[in-house]
Amino acid sequence: MGFLSIIFVICSILLTLFYAVLVLYYLLGWQSISMFKPPGRIANTTITVIVCARNEQEHILQLLQSLQKQDYDSKLFEVIVVDDHSEDLTPDIVNSFAMPNLSLVSLEEYVDKNEIAFKKRAVEIAVKQSTGKLIVTTDADCIMGPQWLSTIAQFYEETKSKFIVAPVDYLDKPSLLNRLQNLDFLSIMGITGASVHHKFYNLSNGANMAYEREAFVTVKGYNNADKSPSGDDVFLIEKMGNQYEEEIGYLKNRKAIVYTHACNRFSDLVEQRVRWIAKTKHYTNFRTKAIALLVLFFYTSMIASAILSVTNVLFLNILLMQVILKAMVDFALLDEVTRFFKKRKLLSNFLLLELVHLPFSAYVGIKSQFTAYTWKNRNYKE
Repeated sequence: MGFLSIIFVICSILLTLFYAVLVLYYLLGWQSISMFKPPGRIANTTITVIVCARNEQEHILQLLQSLQKQDYDSKLFEVIVVDDHSEDLTPDIVNSFAMPNLSLVSLEEYVDKNEIAFKKRAVEIAVKQSTGKLIVTTDADCIMGPQWLSTIAQFYEETKSKFIVAPVDYLDKPSLLNRLQNLDFLSIMGITGASVHHKFYNLSNGANMAYEREAFVTVKGYNNADKSPSGDDVFLIEKMGNQYEEEIGYLKNRKAIVYTHACNRFSDLVEQRVRWIAKTKHYTNFRTKAIALLVLFFYTSMIASAILSVTNVLFLNILLMQVILKAMVDFALLDEVTRFFKKRKLLSNFLLLELVHLPFSAYVGIKSQFTAYTWKNRNYKE
């Protein structure tokens, strides 16, 4: 075996150990997050719920109905829907919905047509018009239980967190694509919670997060964070973490879960993941970039091991070691996370997910670096 082969084998082993330790570190972080038990008293924090909507006529009515059914005092919260140049009946549905604490803002009255970060601008405009002490964001295609807002408000009053990350889950659908997405997404949710616990502050989800209005103003909102069309969640938690390192919290409570829709078509899933990956180049935190790069190297080493295995059985053994160790730690994390979300039945799809995850990740990773992506009927190139 040549010198380069020895170097490759050593690097592959080290990268595999790094990945295993990293996932176990996430597992420990997730397990260490205490389940939030709301206190007996009723919360009284004023809240502004911000929803950015574009072409959501199929979903937004269900969201508004969910918000209308909240058990939180309607005098203590308002809902601001910002319509982002919708080309369908979205604004009409919002305007006709009977809810006194609901208002509609048209983004086209505030932004230039050449704007590239529509959602960030929409949030900033809504924050300026808000009256609530606590800003809560969700998406137009989401639904939630009646105790969603009251649970968030109680968590805020108990912890005094400046920024709150809360759980998101996919709605159940019978298709295999949905089940695989759901299982993969739950692993991301586990990593998100663990990252908050470990004070990484590199992951959040705009479908379910909250922050103090004053804190948003203090960090100057999305100022200097508009290079990417998306990222209204991850770039904000990064800024908040820099300013309030000890005051970021993860709300681990099933009543705080927001449910959204998985992609119905494989092509839509590819576009979504390309968008998620593309924005990582704009991260400013060295630790976040280093972790992402090392995970990328690990995936690359697995692909290389698979290719080289046809030339030497040693590389096949390396590949088997990588696959088995990866599967073990991935399953351990998902086993814990699916318990919280009460979706352990999805684990029956685990082996298939492990089989397709690597080639799929490699494909969208390469695609994200060289092609544009479509989001809300707009084309973007990072």
